[in-house]
Amino acid sequence: QGAGNQESFITHIDGGGAFRWLRNSETFGSASEADSIARSPDGGLFVSGEFINLTIGGFTNRANGIVDGYLLRTTPSGDISWVRTMGGAGFDGTGKTAVATDRQGNAYLAMEYGFQLNANATNANFSATTVPQRTLIGTDAAVARYGADGDFHWVRDFGGNGSDQPAAIASDPAGNVFVGGNFFGTSHLGPFSIS
Repeated sequence: QGAGNQESFITHIDGGGAFRWLRNSETFGSASEADSIARSPDGGLFVSGEFINLTIGGFTNRANGIVDGYLLRTTPSGDISWVRTMGGAGFDGTGKTAVATDRQGNAYLAMEYGFQLNANATNANFSATTVPQRTLIGTDAAVARYGADGDFHWVRDFGGNGSDQPAAIASDPAGNVFVGGNFFGTSHLGPFSIS
């Protein structure tokens, strides 16, 4: 529907330029965005973005906070297999999500989280795992892995005294993950610090 609200869509265009299928979010009076898309080995898709309310393919989700992030998987024909959401009380994934996949069909999601207008720290939840916000003046970043079936595997967070924003993610056949992005001030990524 999307009347007066920003909604998200996913479409398949074949090699000859013909539109094969289209899926879109269906919630009236809400907002959602699709930021990134990656193809799984079986021909399905992983899509990441952010939402306030999201109804797509029979799945309905409402943000835990102001805005949350999502990751969804489609079949090769575009049917929605599952939707996973992540976030906390603040603005999570606002314009900064990215997704990649590996040859085993796992999905890797990168997103920012934690921005609050009132400068209160807000954590983000990824399944049963909570990652803390490190800054009160911006966002932190997280990278999470989900299986082809939607099972949550792990999450790693990074941040510092300013905002951290992942912009791109890729994986290699060995299962290594590569993330690029932006930071302000000082950022701590595992054992590494940058200023």
